[in-house]
Amino acid sequence: MQNCNPVWKSVANNAFKTPAYCKLLCALVGSGMQLLLLALLILFGFMVGVFRPSDRGNLVNAALRLFPCLGLVSGYQSAKLNGTFGGKDRLRLWVLTATSFPLLSFACYVFTDLLLWKEGSSGAVSFSTICRVFLFWIVLNSLSTFVGSYIAYRKPPRVQVDKQEDALNIYLDIPWYRSHIALCLMFGMVPFLSSYLQVLHLLSSASFNQYANLYGFLFTDVFVMMLSCMEVSALVVFWTLRCGEHNWWWKAFLCPAASSLYMFIALSAYFATMYNLTRVALQVLLGQIFMTSFAFAMVGGAAGFQTSYWLVNRLCTTLKPE
Repeated sequence: MQNCNPVWKSVANNAFKTPAYCKLLCALVGSGMQLLLLALLILFGFMVGVFRPSDRGNLVNAALRLFPCLGLVSGYQSAKLNGTFGGKDRLRLWVLTATSFPLLSFACYVFTDLLLWKEGSSGAVSFSTICRVFLFWIVLNSLSTFVGSYIAYRKPPRVQVDKQEDALNIYLDIPWYRSHIALCLMFGMVPFLSSYLQVLHLLSSASFNQYANLYGFLFTDVFVMMLSCMEVSALVVFWTLRCGEHNWWWKAFLCPAASSLYMFIALSAYFATMYNLTRVALQVLLGQIFMTSFAFAMVGGAAGFQTSYWLVNRLCTTLKPE
């Protein structure tokens, strides 16, 4: 530490300052890890033959039952991260983690179901059925989240945030290209392009009668996208810290999560231009695309944040303050 650059000394002293809206960040990271584990379990079920594309009802039922059971993961991850910030407002964090994604899913599904009901479609689900499923989600997910939080709070935090202000913590004039919006627009394109190129290669191979295993392709696509999210987040955080800026928390989550914006635009443009859909059908499809994109934003952001958290922890362990 004697011969370190003053910038890295400042980083070691201030990298774990409490960020803004830390409870929301903890809830998003926890829910993202819950969705990531759900996606991996479903992909594994496809690969071993438990689920089949022809039996979509079995897949939906399994996802509806697995998600609240995996609330242990979201509760544990959010509480573990909250312990880094002192572990305050535990009840507020528990409610936010347990209800954020189910409430958004419920609102989006009710909106699309009302459109189908207005058109007299046979695909509309009764409101009582939706409420029963939602209550099942909320109650079971809240219980499992509480158990995961209880387990996490019994363990000491990996890193304890320093509450004292440091003399080296200088408020820098951040240029526009290092702002949150600019970084999200620039680096959020990388995970999307990695997935887009794989789909493009698959379609071009199919035109030459060269086919690939569907489940193997899905697993490879998810693996490459998660790896891209982790690399993008680590690169952005390292660049941010190297420039002497210590507000890396939200950048670590938002930069990989921003790829969902490109996903939403690309899928919406594709279905709106390539298929002759009615207005109601397009609105329903846009609602489903929005929920898929939002779920991917939470998954990619959580994967990137965990990688950046490990990176910053390793850097600060190496650069121990004097």
